[in-house]
Formats: sequence, structure tokens, C-alpha cells
Amino acid sequence: MPKVLCIGAEGGWIDYEVDLLCQQGCTSVSLGQRILRTETVVNVLLGHWLKE
Repeated sequence: MPKVLCIGAEGGWIDYEVDLLCQQGCTSVSLGQRILRTETVVNVLLGHWLKE
């Protein structure tokens, strides 16, 4: 089954955007309160995803 990874801009997602994605079957996850740079998040999430 294909997977899609949606990474928000460095300012983060607004609630409306998260709700729309969840309505389409996405699962919302968080890496914490701190805002990370996009290139950091890509490396962290892909590393975690490939480990599964």
C-alpha cells in the first residue's frame, strides 16, 4: 500500500489544514512543541519510516 508523508512548512499546519488531511485518511503525528527546520524533519521521519 502506498504511503504519503505530508510535511508542513516551518510555520506549521493550521487546524483547518490538519482537519482536511485527516478527513482524507491521513494520521496526524507530532515531533513535539519545538518547530524544526523542514530538512531536519525529512531526515528524522524518513529514518523512522525506513526502520519499520
